[in-house]
Amino acid sequence: STIVAFFLASSGLSERLSARAALAARTGVNDAALRIMSNKEYGALSQNYSFSVDRDSVTVSVTRVFNAPANVYIYTVVSTGFAGARTRKMIATLSVDERTGKTRLESLLEAPVS
Repeated sequence: STIVAFFLASSGLSERLSARAALAARTGVNDAALRIMSNKEYGALSQNYSFSVDRDSVTVSVTRVFNAPANVYIYTVVSTGFAGARTRKMIATLSVDERTGKTRLESLLEAPVS
């Protein structure tokens, strides 16, 4: 029964760490989106940065391509959250109208961590 209690407690901790890592990854996407919305030229050169989210951490990579026919910048944000031994990754695609600066979140997906 002590062994069962240990595994149940470990399982709960693992789930909490996984949720915290996912939250850190989502926070990274949100941070990058704010940077893009405040400066549509952000990411003209690849941007890579890291920061802390409470006790956890996140690394963010932002790249941009220009879709000339649509006059739209397409940003790809890869955000990886770390909490304890757990890691979660999210990939977001945002589009920004070159003329108006209007920003849209086109997709947000969780990706396997390699």
